[in-house]
Amino acid sequence: MATLAVFTRMLAPADYGLYALGLTSAAIASSLLFQWLTVAMARFYPVFLDRPGVLFAASLRGFSIASLVAFAAAMVALFIGRGLGISVPFLLCVLFATIVSGIYGLFLQVANSQGNPLRYASLGWIKGGITLAAGALFIFLGMSHVGALLGFIAGTLLAMLVVNPLRGIRPTASRESRDLSPKLFSYGKPLILTVLGMIAVDFADRLLIAWQLGTAPVGRYAAAYDLTSQTIGTVTNVLFLAGFPPLANAFEQLGEDTARDHMRSLGRSLIVVGLPVAVGFMAVSADINHVVLGESFRGDTTRIMWIMALATWLSGFRSFYLDAVFLLHKVTGYAATVALTMMAVNIGLNLVFLRIYGILGAACATLAAFAVGATLSFFLGRRMMRLHALRGDFLKTAAAAGFMAAIVLSLPGSHGVPLLIAKIGLGLFLMCSQRGF
Repeated sequence: MATLAVFTRMLAPADYGLYALGLTSAAIASSLLFQWLTVAMARFYPVFLDRPGVLFAASLRGFSIASLVAFAAAMVALFIGRGLGISVPFLLCVLFATIVSGIYGLFLQVANSQGNPLRYASLGWIKGGITLAAGALFIFLGMSHVGALLGFIAGTLLAMLVVNPLRGIRPTASRESRDLSPKLFSYGKPLILTVLGMIAVDFADRLLIAWQLGTAPVGRYAAAYDLTSQTIGTVTNVLFLAGFPPLANAFEQLGEDTARDHMRSLGRSLIVVGLPVAVGFMAVSADINHVVLGESFRGDTTRIMWIMALATWLSGFRSFYLDAVFLLHKVTGYAATVALTMMAVNIGLNLVFLRIYGILGAACATLAAFAVGATLSFFLGRRMMRLHALRGDFLKTAAAAGFMAAIVLSLPGSHGVPLLIAKIGLGLFLMCSQRGF
């Protein structure tokens, strides 16, 4: 959030749009090339707790091949990009951001699988702090969006150097590790389609906005989207990272009935904690908009943040609860079906809504895609595991969160930090006072 606050004040919307497009391109490439390996690592790590070097060696083979593909694709992109007038420094930044993002995602997963929350959090803190400091320095020196990208690369690299969860683990090159490599790929292969679909939902709207409306609207949309997803998505992600490793262990060692109880705890936490955070964010979104974002980024962003708050929570509930059934049963092809359906809905609605409603239409298309995906995941997941009903938890939490939001919204508007903090504190107090819900 601090990075958003600083960068949106130092960069014009068009330049921030180019920075967002660079990060979007890197996220797309990194996810397609490396995300399957990260998810496979999460699923197989509990099996190799006593011999992580075997899993490390098997993962290293997959990562090396993916990196070679990344460099080959980068050479093609450089050739094509120069013909289109795209600067070489920008393309090189996207390449390096792709590689470091892939390694960083793997490190995060290892730290979480090791049950080391301090190490996991330290990776994020160091990355965020250095990205902010280095990016602001490079922008101040006149490097604009390229400087912001260099700050991201520097922050990610230094975070991994300082906090390396694989330090002390040597890859064990053995027959077992060689046999494990194709198993990791077989498990993760359907996730490539899943990632492709999720990328289309999360990032294709930015590319379509740039195509139809220009880079300045991309900057405003990306700022509102990222601010919302980084706030609410961080909460749901932490809840999943805390709940999934014991869930996977229970499924492997104690069976499905015990795992179902763990699933209920995970689902309840996403509702009882995650939903009030989303509703509370909506209630103070106008204040957050004026406190965090630069003046040139305001306008429709408050309404976008309202829509994206609901969309982000719905996305987290689907990904971290409903889709967990597919991960446990190793039927990741179902997740790919859901993701590709969401991709079709999102792109189709964006092509219709953008010309009519502008960037607000892109937010509505994203919300619709997440709603379709959650519905599809629910019905497909029921074929493999009957989950405990969470309807009562949802209705009680929604009522309590709605009451809290109504009280907060009745307070006078303000563009200052003190009243924003007071509203957040009041919202927390109101939710805690209704803890009996």
